[in-house]
Amino acid sequence: MWALIAMLALQEVPSDLIDAALTAPPPPPDFTSYDVAPPRCDDGEASEEQRAALAAYDFLIGDYAVTGHIWQGSGWSPPRPGAQPSRWNGYYGLGGTAIFDEWFTTDPGTDPDTNRGINIRMVKPDGDWAMSWIASPGYGVQSLTASEGEDGWLRMVQEYPERPGFEAVFVRINDNRWGRIHMQPNPNGEGVTPILLVATRLPCAST
Repeated sequence: MWALIAMLALQEVPSDLIDAALTAPPPPPDFTSYDVAPPRCDDGEASEEQRAALAAYDFLIGDYAVTGHIWQGSGWSPPRPGAQPSRWNGYYGLGGTAIFDEWFTTDPGTDPDTNRGINIRMVKPDGDWAMSWIASPGYGVQSLTASEGEDGWLRMVQEYPERPGFEAVFVRINDNRWGRIHMQPNPNGEGVTPILLVATRLPCAST
């Protein structure tokens, strides 16, 4: 029991990992090395009433290639050899009052039948975020919330189904890249491995 409690406590994302993602992120993927589905190039707009509230997550808007990395003690790893980037499409929905983001495990230009999911993010009156996520192949719905931590970054937790100790931090690396960091429990139940997802904006053909 105490080992489990200690493991869960370690899942809070440390500030030094956030700093490393901001100052020394992994290099972007080579978009010419795989088949990329055309970007949406239609992100919609936030409503005038919700624009300021949605700005905290507005870096998620757009089409992105996503690569995964683990912490190696002094820096983030390169992508796993042979792994194709995932795909993220973020856009405004519900009349500009919410952010929708689509996830494809592999870019659908490479694998049209890849697993996929969609998340809806809305700001509550108290300023916190409410989110719902559903994805294949399981099709179970998850409920998550996010709020701004003392360090100014959005820290997301899962409320349903309960996922004790889980926390993910989103960071804006620059205008064309963002990251998501969480602590993944190791399969043997001993300790955790920091995981970083880095999203790199895909160029829009219309610009």
